[in-house]
Amino acid sequence: MHMGTNQFSHLALSDDGFLFDASTGHKFNLNAPGTFILKRMIQGLGRDQIITAMAEVYDAPEDLFHRDLSLFCQYLKELDIIQEAQWR
Repeated sequence: MHMGTNQFSHLALSDDGFLFDASTGHKFNLNAPGTFILKRMIQGLGRDQIITAMAEVYDAPEDLFHRDLSLFCQYLKELDIIQEAQWR
């Protein structure tokens, strides 16, 4: 599923993984893969595009990243950063 960049207009994400949610005031620290994924989500890339990009950067088969992306999206949902209906 593809999401528009306006969905993330309340987020500020630094290159080192510091995430600030202006709508809640919450701050988070993401690891490198989490930062990589969220940056691409903010850019508007879809699930398959992110998985392809991860496979290229981390030099591993795409099928390894499906579960990781799903778990990360679940984490973002639990933090109310993305909506429940997104990224299924």
